[in-house]
Amino acid sequence: ITTTRRFRQSLIDASGAFVMQDKSLYAKQLRNPSDKKDYSLKALGGATQEERFDAIVEQLRKLPKAASVLMLGRYRSDLNLLSRNDRDGLFQIDEHTGGIVFPEKPDMDIKFMTAHASKGLQRDFVFLLCCSGGLKGFPSAIPEEPLLGLLLPEVERMPHAEERRLFYVAMTRCKKKLFFVVDQSRPSRFMYELHDRICPNIFHGVKLPPQCPNCGEALRLRHTGSDPSRAFYGCTGFPNCRYTRPCK
Repeated sequence: ITTTRRFRQSLIDASGAFVMQDKSLYAKQLRNPSDKKDYSLKALGGATQEERFDAIVEQLRKLPKAASVLMLGRYRSDLNLLSRNDRDGLFQIDEHTGGIVFPEKPDMDIKFMTAHASKGLQRDFVFLLCCSGGLKGFPSAIPEEPLLGLLLPEVERMPHAEERRLFYVAMTRCKKKLFFVVDQSRPSRFMYELHDRICPNIFHGVKLPPQCPNCGEALRLRHTGSDPSRAFYGCTGFPNCRYTRPCK
């Protein structure tokens, strides 16, 4: 099967280019013969959780009132982005079922789940909540069980191979538009890939910090004492990564 009408050609192209960075995978070219290739991906940014929460609300207000929406996280704790930053009571959230009511648009069908649980499902619009680095980012930096590493074939040795396939699953859950909710203080290394090599045009207004050439995490501006002339960039992966560079 090389044709699909489940999602738009721009998403087919971007998700395919992303997952095929893993050269051990079998290459298959999908196309949507009925699509005009309107761009179906957009990056939303914020350096703080509050800013990312506000960006999500702004987009929800622009969507059709009866749209179906999927909020995807890498872990269930990613729902905290909504539940812990809702200062004005904009949502009614059932943390057990993942059901979300947005009273401004009561006919909107909104559901939260993890990327793993979303396999096989589709909604009109998808918000990928966890586009950050770090231990519980996406890709997750939580070590695999040692036994699992022994069971995986050698082709699985590409760094983050399983996380890459899971991110592809998350990307392809939408029918109309996918929103990446980007942590601009510590973006996912997958965001750097999309920004630098695959779909840079979706990052309008969402600037990423420099990326660590050693481990792929973000660099952060730091200071030694109070002297601004002694500023430098340090890796957010510290202490596991100790890369630094002067601030030019």
